[in-house]
This record gives sequence, structure tokens and C-alpha cells, in this order.
Amino acid sequence: MVRESVSYWQSTCPPFSLSTHLPSGADVAIVGGGLLGAATCYWLARAGVRVVLLERTALADGATGRNGGFVRAGTSESYPEAIARLGPQTARAVMDITYENRALLRRLIQEELIECDYREPGALQLALTDVHREQQHQEVEALREDGFSAQWLERTQVQAMINTPLAPEILGGRFLPEQGLLHSARLVQGLLHAALRLGARAYQAHVFEIGRDGEKVRLRTSQGNLVAHRVIVAINAWTSTLLPELRNIIVPVLEQMQAYQTMDRIFSMALSVRMNTGEYLQQTPSGTLLIGGCGSVAPNAGIGVWESVPTIPVQRAIEQIVPQLFPLLALNCV
Repeated sequence: MVRESVSYWQSTCPPFSLSTHLPSGADVAIVGGGLLGAATCYWLARAGVRVVLLERTALADGATGRNGGFVRAGTSESYPEAIARLGPQTARAVMDITYENRALLRRLIQEELIECDYREPGALQLALTDVHREQQHQEVEALREDGFSAQWLERTQVQAMINTPLAPEILGGRFLPEQGLLHSARLVQGLLHAALRLGARAYQAHVFEIGRDGEKVRLRTSQGNLVAHRVIVAINAWTSTLLPELRNIIVPVLEQMQAYQTMDRIFSMALSVRMNTGEYLQQTPSGTLLIGGCGSVAPNAGIGVWESVPTIPVQRAIEQIVPQLFPLLALNCV
């Protein structure tokens, strides 16, 4: 029987105790203790708002604590695709916002002394086919035309950055300097610690229902009721459990990762490759290798799955990533 997974980021985080004794009210109540909830809590507390955060289980227990730990400035699609869909001016504006966001995060981590292994080694996307190589060439050109740093690396240049022999299929890659990596759960803990120092409060409580209470909002929770002037729902895939009208707009999608035991340094950058869904790799400062992706091989591509239970087809696909990219590298699962 396959059991519910344990997040690597959660398992390498110090404990964070949340009180269960709710106050009677707040200016703003935030539901959800992931990145969105913790960051919103921080900025509201910094602005002097009386804010309360409610988390059902543990901080960063959802997608925030189950990801590759990438801090990447850029659009979700390739930059040429964004230009085609949004137009050049809007695509450029979106890019600018993401770069500003990364700079803001960097500054915040420094100002609040958040220990989350943040570094900016750059991001490398490998090209395995002639089509991938041409697409990456086009993206590098488009980015550089608009003043963004990007570089195409030939196979020999990629090999110089990776301390194990490459598979013959690797033709080169697109490199984006200054892209970041971090420990996502530690980032959330650091943000909330900073928010608490500014006067915010955080509690463990399962919110069952949100309803009107005159001009205010009443939250019915496992620890009693709480009344607030405003409520922010920051629970990502679980949004429809409180806002059913969004059931077909925000849906859960199961993704999987695998952690491999500490080893010598293989690479330092954020590494990605298009093999199935879009796979990603990070080697942490301690040497642990994290690999994720391959969601397309899951039943229905993992769409609509609520449980954090690994599926065997995805697990097997992830286990083939390293042998296909770095055939001489031997790994042991954590």
C-alpha cells in the first residue's frame, strides 16, 4: 500500500508551534499558511493591520512545501509564447514585474534575516532534441532583444557546469543567470516569524465555513468562531472547499518529487528539462538531490486529485530521469 507522502521541505524544517486559542476578532483573517498566506500576513502586519492567520495542519503543508524550490523571474510559458499571446508590451511588463518580485524577495530575506538557503546560481534548461534547441535559441534572442539576461550554451559548456558525464541526447541548454533557489518551507516560517514580530497572530484551526455577519465576516472553525472585517482565502487547491463557486476554476493537480541521499556536488544551478510534463532538479546545499515532474503519466495527469499519495507510474518515471540524463550517476533514495 502506498502511503501519503512526507514533504522533504517539511521534514528538514524546525517545528513551528501554532496556538489553538483563537481571538474573538481581527481586522483581516487569512486562511492558509503557505507562501501566499504568510507573505500577505507579513505585509499587512508591516502596514499596521490587525491580522490573524489560520492554518489547518502545518505551515507550508500544501504546494508551498512540495515543489522544486525555484525562484524564477519570467513567464510561465516561453517568452516568445507570452509575446504572441499578450502582445510585446504586456509580455515585457509581466517580465518586469517578475524581476521586481525576485528583487523584493531577495531584499526581504536579507532584511528579516530569513535562513532559507537562498542563493542565485542561475537556471539551466537542457535541450534534448533539435526542436527544443531551436525553441531555446528563439527564446534567448527574444529575451536579449528586450534587455533580459539569457544565454545559449553548447553541450561542452553545459558539461563544464555539471560534474558527471552527460547523456548523448543533451545538445546544450538555455541559461538564465541570477535565477534563484531556496528552501521553501523555511521561507514561509521566516516570513511568519517576521509577521509575528510585527504584531500578527497565527493559529492552528480548520476553517469550515465563511459567512456574512452584518458588515463583517464570520469564520466557523474547529476552534470556534472568529469575526473579521475582511477575509483572504489563500488555500490554493482547496479554495473550492470554502468557495464552491470556484470549483471548476481552481482545481487540485497532484505532482510528485523524489529525494536522493546526500552526495558530492553535481551541479549548483536550478536545472530543468522537458521529458514529460517539464521536469526539474535541485541539489540542496547539503547535497540532497531533489527531482520532480512526470505528472503527465499519472491517471488523468493528476488533475482533480486531493490526496498527497504518490502514484507508481509517476514514481517510476521520475526514477528514470537521472539515468537518462546522467547515465554514470548512482543514486540512493532518502
